Amino acid sequence: MDKFLGFLNSIEYRNPKLIDAFKDAYLEAIEEYKPRDYGAGILFVCPNTKKVLLLLRSEEGEDPNVWCSLGGKGEIGETPIETAIREVWEEGKIGPKQYKLVKEPLRINQNTPTFKFITYLGLVDEEFSPEINYEHKDAKWFSFDEIWQIPLHYGIKAIMTDEKNMNFINKYLV
Repeated sequence: MDKFLGFLNSIEYRNPKLIDAFKDAYLEAIEEYKPRDYGAGILFVCPNTKKVLLLLRSEEGEDPNVWCSLGGKGEIGETPIETAIREVWEEGKIGPKQYKLVKEPLRINQNTPTFKFITYLGLVDEEFSPEINYEHKDAKWFSFDEIWQIPLHYGIKAIMTDEKNMNFINKYLV
């Protein structure tokens, strides 16, 4: 049970019907954002150099030794954009003031019938080096031609081979 529901149960002088109504409304509101249902991340692009930031996944995570963007599973109560922002901070120490977030998602990858991954575009003026955590073992900026020479995560490969997504990214390139 999360903190809010715990708080509702701990109120000393409470109206049980009102508390139950709050619980029902709260649970209904967060139903769409259960962690098992979605993940989100940000694909960083530097329009000035026409390069994309990719990270090499370590052996400690899922899908090791492939290059991917930053992202991960959502937490209860988070929106997909909040998940993406949190994940890039946790995995790369990249704060929201360091990039311009394009709030229209690039691609919603339906990995399974019960899980989807939402990728947003993050625009930066200059290439930078993220402070990666244990989930990755390297980070590098690649041109759009260079990415085909490395092992790509299936989600990044799907984005880069989708004409609609590439047209969307190209709108932001100088």
